[in-house]
Amino acid sequence: MTKQSELKRLFIAWECSTSYSETFPRGRSIYPLHLTLAFLGDCKLTPALASPEFFQSALGKIAPCGLAKKLLFLPENISRVVALKIENLPPYFFEGRQIIVQWLQENGFSIDKRPFYPHVSLSRNPFDKEEWIQWFKETTVICKNLHLYESVGNLVYEPLWSIPFTPPYEEIEHTADFGFLIRGYDLKELLSNAQIALATKFPELIPYITPSEPIDLNQVKLFLNKMISKVDEEIGSPIKAISYHGTLEKKTDFLEWEMIIDV
Repeated sequence: MTKQSELKRLFIAWECSTSYSETFPRGRSIYPLHLTLAFLGDCKLTPALASPEFFQSALGKIAPCGLAKKLLFLPENISRVVALKIENLPPYFFEGRQIIVQWLQENGFSIDKRPFYPHVSLSRNPFDKEEWIQWFKETTVICKNLHLYESVGNLVYEPLWSIPFTPPYEEIEHTADFGFLIRGYDLKELLSNAQIALATKFPELIPYITPSEPIDLNQVKLFLNKMISKVDEEIGSPIKAISYHGTLEKKTDFLEWEMIIDV
């Protein structure tokens, strides 16, 4: 095997999904959608990099989620990629990435030193920029598993290892209505994840999402119900209220709340 053939084009990224139900406009669609933490370029798959244990410890238990409020065309001067700009990510997303970048540098990998702007690429050229602008709507973005991907060409990305994480929210069935299991490391994050979960069902909520620092679960519920009332009054909402039933459960590593929704 030659030295060149030992090299792989590698990057570490969260696999993610959006609340889009319709197909994308014309272009070379990228699948799976992913949010890159570190691009390693052409390098060898070292024993340390081939083992996922460190990366799991660096990123905790809960996968992050966020919002996409803006469409990007990258690079700006000669656009080759359509991407979503990701906002409202939790602090631990950036803290975990910094730990990973430092570890990679200490292990001899060359990492791009330009400022990090979280984004999810949707399509590569050729594409019609105006068509994408007309199509774009704000969306939620939820991360799932973390992968070490190899780019093998033609927009094909193969995972060399994968790490499952606990979802920040997941929809559940309920007798009369529906609901979500909401998870977070603290009440502020629990509220943020609850708002994003609601926006997966009704994306028109996204402009109304704001941070807050509740001191207990009742304040979380009150904040959400005030937001829903405001949305319903201004534009109408299929979601009418958050039930005041449900308690906060303290798991080993995070908080969990069964959020029941009245429609």
